Amino acid sequence: MTGLGLIQHESGVAVSIRELPLIVVQLLERAPQQLLSGVQRQLSLFVRYLRSKPGRGLAIIYNAGALNGSRGKRTNILDRWVTVTLPEALLAGTRVRFSARQEAALEVPRPGILTADGGLVVQVFPADNVLPALAASCAPAPDGPLFSALETAARIQLCDPSWHLTSVKAEPVRYKPSNRCVIRYRLLLERTTQEGILQQDLTLFGKLYSHPDQARSIQEKTQQLYAEQAQTGPPVIPRPLGIVETLGLSLSEAVQSPKAADPLRTGVRALEPCFKRGR
Repeated sequence: MTGLGLIQHESGVAVSIRELPLIVVQLLERAPQQLLSGVQRQLSLFVRYLRSKPGRGLAIIYNAGALNGSRGKRTNILDRWVTVTLPEALLAGTRVRFSARQEAALEVPRPGILTADGGLVVQVFPADNVLPALAASCAPAPDGPLFSALETAARIQLCDPSWHLTSVKAEPVRYKPSNRCVIRYRLLLERTTQEGILQQDLTLFGKLYSHPDQARSIQEKTQQLYAEQAQTGPPVIPRPLGIVETLGLSLSEAVQSPKAADPLRTGVRALEPCFKRGR
């Protein structure tokens, strides 16, 4: 592991969570290589997600950008997501307790991840200690198992085995650090007919879990529930379309509104009632 040097703190100091970005920026600046791309000026961090649960500590996702930059330019760029996780032992209400030692050693256990004494962890997306398959799930390689699974899922969804996947774009839409991530996959497919080559756009969703066994268990239960609902009418849950067991990633259809102009409804929003006004 690569040592990053030392960060100085006062003995037993408790820092406000609002001041935490200053410490995180200092850690990133001391990294042996540039971990964030596209930020040329002095770095600043802006909160986009915060979670605190008993027994699980604190998790914060920051969007990194230039200090004093325009709010309109703080775009949602994935390689600027910085995640900070702290165990409960470091928390004292809304403050973070640092070690009574004057110096806290930092290490890089693997690319994109910084760790400090006491359990403070800084990760640059898609690096995630508990979701090691996150990077592969966000960048499907043409010769990889995810690309093949997406092609198979698309053929099932379209009820036609002649479609071939030509390209795919992955877009994380809901990310819970060290827990799970929902990813939207925008697919472009082609098939050859007598009239020529046809193209088809298709959207699928994947859900990445921290343990492959968990993904397999949930996928099996979802398939069973979908089959039971299909016997009595149109299912109200998205159709499960497969699983990439090596990644712990389950695939399902996107719940699309019958009207093409209506927005795509995902997650629990797909179960919300629609109200229509009549004459």
